[in-house]
Amino acid sequence: MDKKNIITPKRFIVMTLPIIGAILIAVTAILYIVYRSWYNQRDKAKWGDYDDCGYECGSIN
Repeated sequence: MDKKNIITPKRFIVMTLPIIGAILIAVTAILYIVYRSWYNQRDKAKWGDYDDCGYECGSIN
């Protein structure tokens, strides 16, 4: 048996760490998108009564 084919605990960690990191980043991004859409939907419902008041978002004047 070659030494290249033997999977040691250190080699296993080195091989799986990038995959685990990529999965963690993807899950975090998906959770952030879901949170922002939920927050925007809640905020739109909260401030929906003020749509006709004449105030435009981003306008300082």
